[in-house]
Amino acid sequence: MRYLIWTILFFSPILNFAQTLETFAGTGIPGLLNGPADEARFSGPEQTAVDQEGNVYVCDLFNHVIRKIDLNGEVTTFAGSGIEGDQLGQKETAQFYKPSGITFDDSGNLYVVDKNNNKIKVIRPNGMVEWVAGSGQAGYADGSVESAMFNQPTYICIDEFNNLYLAGNNDNRIRKIDLSTQTVSTFAGSGIQALQDGVGTSASFFLPQGIAIDQDNNIYVGDRNNNAIRKITPDQVVTTLAGNGGAGFADGPGEQAKFNGPKGLTVDSAGNVYVADRLNFVVRKIDTEGVVSTIAGTPGISGYLDGEYSTGNLIGRAVNVICFQDQSLLVSDWTNETIRKLLPNPFTETEELELPPNKTVKISPNPCSDILRIEGQLGEQFQITLSNINGQVLKQEENTTSIHLNGFLPGIYFLQILGENYLNVEKVVIK
Repeated sequence: MRYLIWTILFFSPILNFAQTLETFAGTGIPGLLNGPADEARFSGPEQTAVDQEGNVYVCDLFNHVIRKIDLNGEVTTFAGSGIEGDQLGQKETAQFYKPSGITFDDSGNLYVVDKNNNKIKVIRPNGMVEWVAGSGQAGYADGSVESAMFNQPTYICIDEFNNLYLAGNNDNRIRKIDLSTQTVSTFAGSGIQALQDGVGTSASFFLPQGIAIDQDNNIYVGDRNNNAIRKITPDQVVTTLAGNGGAGFADGPGEQAKFNGPKGLTVDSAGNVYVADRLNFVVRKIDTEGVVSTIAGTPGISGYLDGEYSTGNLIGRAVNVICFQDQSLLVSDWTNETIRKLLPNPFTETEELELPPNKTVKISPNPCSDILRIEGQLGEQFQITLSNINGQVLKQEENTTSIHLNGFLPGIYFLQILGENYLNVEKVVIK
């Protein structure tokens, strides 16, 4: 039999499978130290945000400050004195108490979840820190922003109408702050610790901590103790996007996938959701078909190792992930006191590879997600084999032109086509 061997890189659509992990800022040693990114120190980095120029801001939880990483990789203290407290005013002298969540509006206002003060604050472009909502008393109460109570809220996001949404943590609810009416309401959640879908307050969560929003104003929640990712539509309909309530690790369709204490998450422009799967020490992807895959880290192993995912890399407790300006992801690595960066695969164009004269194999599109299709005349009898870089056969199919890739980790694989008419292959289509 004649044969064709061709190397394929498997990646995901739009944002790609982030192939290489590197340290963006931090040394791995806890502390409060400014300077070049590779010398700076953090202590409990939590939710991050990016301004319109591409500067990165980090909630530095145990240092009680907001840090800034500029375009030159210089780390500074953007706001907070470093002393826990509840002081408003100039950002250099203002005080926070374990700030955990941040988000920007279109005017450059940076909203801060001041977790242990049970308040929401804002850092104005003029450098003033102002109070936004919360009486400061731990509890649960809707109403005016002055009388509303929160109970250690964690992360925050903002919609196109400048409404703020908070993951409620200890009150097991998602709260909404309407800045135009200066009121706080419960957007979703009964307060009961349960995994229950429904509408608004008929749904239930269990320690929701991560929160993100897509371009259609759908909200996604890292429902930590339910080990699930939840989705809330603008009409307040709550569904379970992925996870079945049981702690564990499993990729695959959303209802079969398992997480272990997921927290922060983000959504790309195509609708793919990326999750910091905290106690599995990995970053996961939920594609637009609801299929879960792992894109960084080694499941169940906490560590600190940069490099390509195909050859193994390690993350500690990943607590948050955001989309960055160059289609990469930034991961808050709580254990290692660093911000890690997941770089996308560089191959984003359709490629043509040279075969014998006048023959080509095309990838269209590249990258891929779950199905490899081969188009052309392969004859009546042929065999397709997929192997890893160590030569181990992972999948072998006969007389079929579609191969399902569910469960394949991103990396380098070898495609082998055995058959008399292999030269008639017109292209390989990966979708």
